[in-house]
Amino acid sequence: MRAVSMQRLAGRLGVATMTLYGRITGKDDMLDAMAAVAIEAIDLPAPDLTWQDTFRHLARSLREATQRHPALVALIMTRQPTTISALRPLETLLAALARAGFSDRDMVNAAHLMMGGLTGLLLAEQRGVFGPRDGFQRVNVIELTTQLPTIVRLAPLLSETSQTDFDDAVEIVITGLVDRLANG
Repeated sequence: MRAVSMQRLAGRLGVATMTLYGRITGKDDMLDAMAAVAIEAIDLPAPDLTWQDTFRHLARSLREATQRHPALVALIMTRQPTTISALRPLETLLAALARAGFSDRDMVNAAHLMMGGLTGLLLAEQRGVFGPRDGFQRVNVIELTTQLPTIVRLAPLLSETSQTDFDDAVEIVITGLVDRLANG
């Protein structure tokens, strides 16, 4: 996000920087607009799907969008949706949870878990657990192996996420929420 500037955007668009200020008040406004456009590209599921299939559909669509636009993950994590169309995925998810019988509080908690978990997983997928993929090289290997043996053992799995891994994580969340709905 640091690389984004009004001057750079104006240059890419072939207009004067002041022309942008006629439509956008500053960098925050520009980032909000970028996030809204990217979120609006998320494919919404059919309204008659179960809440589980709605979440699966939104999760896969979000992953596809972040693979096309890697900066989207950071935008989602740092910007509030500012348009009705950018809020549609959340509305779709909450409506599906409501139809399933979740309480208002559980719907909100489930939506936070689902969307927060997804963005965290997508960020880890893009950057790896330690940030850039060479993160282990910055850590004292002897100290790492003696004090954090589980991380060392799981390092290959922590540094890559496949579609199957992503789908498995979605299913873990769904299983927990099914139990919550059944057992209150």
